[in-house]
Amino acid sequence: MFTTVVVMWRREPTDEEVDRLRDAVRELSWHQARTLSGLMEGDLPRSPFDAESLDGAGQRAAVLAVLAAMRDVRDLADELIAGTVGLAGRTGAGGEAIGNALGTSRSAVRKRWPDTVAGASGPRRPVFTTVGSELWGAADQVDER
Repeated sequence: MFTTVVVMWRREPTDEEVDRLRDAVRELSWHQARTLSGLMEGDLPRSPFDAESLDGAGQRAAVLAVLAAMRDVRDLADELIAGTVGLAGRTGAGGEAIGNALGTSRSAVRKRWPDTVAGASGPRRPVFTTVGSELWGAADQVDER
């Protein structure tokens, strides 16, 4: 048995919300850079611009490590977007709705993910897939109908 849930369309984030998200991505990237550099919690430097513990070469290395970590975040976000676009298509979302959610056009969606929305003809029954469970951590909700 399925329950219909009505979700309001997303509003645009406020400047404060964008700032919080930017700070979270920056912190995530710095944490990843530190982890991949073998630094433990409490080890210096505290930031890529920690002048107390880094000279110019150290700052350069730290900034480059953060840049590489940001690339990892971007790549993972792209992977999650692709999977979520697929889920959206399986639930009946068309190219126009997906494009609106991504801030792009229907044709751009069809070009980048041609199998996702091709032939979509209106609402379909919700489908929980292995991809969906991996994307959203809901392994107990897998339904491959």
